[in-house]
Amino acid sequence: MTLEVATRTLFGASLSAEESVRVTYSTQVAMEFFGRRAAQGLAIPEWVNTPDNMAFKRAVVDLNDCIFALIGKRRKQLVEEATTTQMSENGAAPQCSTEKLDLLTMLLQSVDEETGEGMSDESMRDELMTMLVAGQETSAIALAWTMSAIAQQPKWQDVIKSETLAACGNLLECEDGGQKVVNALRAGKLPQTDAVLNEAMRLAPPAYMVGRCASRDTSVEIPVREGLDLGNDDVLRKKRYLIEEGT
Repeated sequence: MTLEVATRTLFGASLSAEESVRVTYSTQVAMEFFGRRAAQGLAIPEWVNTPDNMAFKRAVVDLNDCIFALIGKRRKQLVEEATTTQMSENGAAPQCSTEKLDLLTMLLQSVDEETGEGMSDESMRDELMTMLVAGQETSAIALAWTMSAIAQQPKWQDVIKSETLAACGNLLECEDGGQKVVNALRAGKLPQTDAVLNEAMRLAPPAYMVGRCASRDTSVEIPVREGLDLGNDDVLRKKRYLIEEGT
């Protein structure tokens, strides 16, 4: 689900069913490959033609082909739209006529302030892949731990449900023959749900390999000195002795 959300955010609703399947499948193959390598004590070099390595290489090639094709198609679309709309006086990149912009369109519209040039297809591919991999994995981890947490708290299930219905209306009702969409504006009216997500991510950080460092002297039930690194096992579920630096 998070991978579908990430692909729609990056590439927009214009992503065809075939393109969506290709991107989703190739990304899943790559992520599973990295997961297995991380769990191995001694990873086999990628240049060795094992079935696993070959499947990963095919996924990368297919993903690159699909991403480059999407970039080319969207670039052509923007140029065609520019011929029917007035270009800005400063020669900016073509602007998309639709109000719903995805990341790909915004990257195509971006211009370097110093050179006045846009991004190359290769640079754009790198940006999109970074966001795709990082965005879907961390979102999936956060969602999984959040669902696990609220599954143990029926009270908060009711709170989230009531808040969602109050902010977004009855989601089972239809407007103009379609289902209501909980867009970003409506999601911003869910403070209790936001608090639950933040607490779940505090207890089980999605980016679990990223450490945290106190930027100033503070106190969270116990004193924490400025500059003290907080490792992954230092999540404050219970008191720890962090009074002295380096302990």
